Amino acid sequence: MTEETGILRISIGEAGGGFLGHRAERSYLLNIHQQPVTREVTYNDASVPLLDDRQSLDLAPSGWWWDNIKEILTIKLPRTAKGVKIDVR
Repeated sequence: MTEETGILRISIGEAGGGFLGHRAERSYLLNIHQQPVTREVTYNDASVPLLDDRQSLDLAPSGWWWDNIKEILTIKLPRTAKGVKIDVR
């Protein structure tokens, strides 16, 4: 994770391993604390949709939601075996 002027950048490497029960694809749910109010989230340079509430996020395959009360940004990404790059603005 790195922080540039106004951008929080998160990189997660490709899924790996070969143990019994290994899953090639993984889903990601990130809870980021102490993040300023967010305007945009991108995942591998594609826009991630802003959702209205936590229930909408739970039901969606991907999206992000800003909890104003707790000041927590939650990002949900679809299942993938590839590495991911997330930018938060």
